[in-house]
This record gives sequence, structure tokens and C-alpha cells, in this order.
Amino acid sequence: MKKLTATLLIIAATFGTGCKKIENLIWKDDSIAVSVISDGTDPLRKNPDASDVINILRLNDDTHLYSGMTMRYRSISDVALTPVQSLKVPPVSAALASDQERVQELKTFKQNLRQVFDDAQKNNMVPMKRSCIYSVVVSEANACMEVSAAEHYMIIYSNMLDHDRHLDFYSQVLRDQVQAHPMEVIQSLRKVAALKNVTGLRVIIVYQSMNGDGDTEDKFLVAANFYKTLFENGGATCVIVPSLEAANLNEKK
Repeated sequence: MKKLTATLLIIAATFGTGCKKIENLIWKDDSIAVSVISDGTDPLRKNPDASDVINILRLNDDTHLYSGMTMRYRSISDVALTPVQSLKVPPVSAALASDQERVQELKTFKQNLRQVFDDAQKNNMVPMKRSCIYSVVVSEANACMEVSAAEHYMIIYSNMLDHDRHLDFYSQVLRDQVQAHPMEVIQSLRKVAALKNVTGLRVIIVYQSMNGDGDTEDKFLVAANFYKTLFENGGATCVIVPSLEAANLNEKK
């Protein structure tokens, strides 16, 4: 017992004033993965903001200096397969890491993240006749959950109005069908792209109608609630909000 006490005193003395806090040396995986999807087929009032994602990743929080962070950015267009831009910093052990090097690594990560958003906004908005949303959001949800992380988020900036041969929310027949029998529609779409088990994923659909367009707003609510059902059936949580701030992501789950 005396030996154990002496050992603990030596350890405590080693990590004294001016050294890293002992609680930071206890390894825990609190990595965060964020997927951002932006609809480039229609004009949006609310567009992706790099600062919002920086806050979700807690890049300004010194207590998460050693956390792993992954950011994926993808656009919706008139095709099902769209390119993904991905940035990642792996988690590191506080006991082994150089704080100075880690701070610089996160600074570079933040700069690259802002650049991805800046470039995307310059090239994103190209009005298109077709809009392939379903395949993009389903494949991205699956991909996000494949990232090793303690928290997973997918933020979708879109009016959610698919307009292609598999799903067309501009059709009154389709809108009536998804409201009456959403699970039947979800089952039929599995042949296009199947949502896997996405338990733990937090999906945020962000949209504000342009110029108070009530007709588009009504269509949006039908489509967004269909996607809410889809994601919740896969184990995710899903909220529909006019801005990311309204999602209260800083609240504890």
C-alpha cells in the first residue's frame, strides 16, 4: 500500500503546474464527423456556412484539442453521383502529442475547411431541370456513419424537392402517396439506394422558402417530412429547421 501511495505521489508531481491536465491524458474517443450537403439546383436563402461547421467540430474549443475531426462536403445536382470533398484530422493521444504541432494542424484544417466552403459557394448555384436528392443524401448518410467517430452529423441545405424519374415531388400523385403510405415509397426506393442502419446520426434539414412562396413551402414540408420518416426509420434523428441555429446542436443529446 505504501508503494502504491508513493507511486501515485510521483505521478501527481510529474504532472504538476505548467503540465497538461491529468484529465486530458485519459484517452477517450470524442471524434466528430460532419457531412454537409448543399443543393445547387435551386436558389437557397440559407447556404452552408463554414463557421457553423467549425462550431459543430468544436475547433474553437481548447478542450477538444486532441479530438478527431472529419468534414465531408457534397453538392446536389441533376445526377445521382456527385463528388465529395473530404478533410480529416485524426485523434491523437494528449500524453504523446505536441500541443504546438496540434494547434498548427488544426489551424491548417480550419483554413482548408473555409476554402472548401468558399469554392463551393462560387460554383454551386446552377439552375437545373432535374434534381437528384434521394441518392445523394442516402449514400452520404451511409458514408458518414462509416467514419469512426463518437458523434455524426449530416446537414442538408435543400428544398428537398426531388425531380427525377425515381422520385418527383412536383407530382401531386407522388405527394399524396408519400403522405398516405411513406413506408411503401421508402421500400420501393431501396432498389435505387438503400439506407443502412444509421443509428446515432443526427440529420438537420435547413430550408427557408424564397420570397414567401407558399406553394413551394407546402411541397417542401411534404418532401422534408418524407425524408424525416426515412432517416428515423433507419435509426437517425432528424429535425427540419429554418436555420442551423434553430437545431440547438449545442444542447446535450
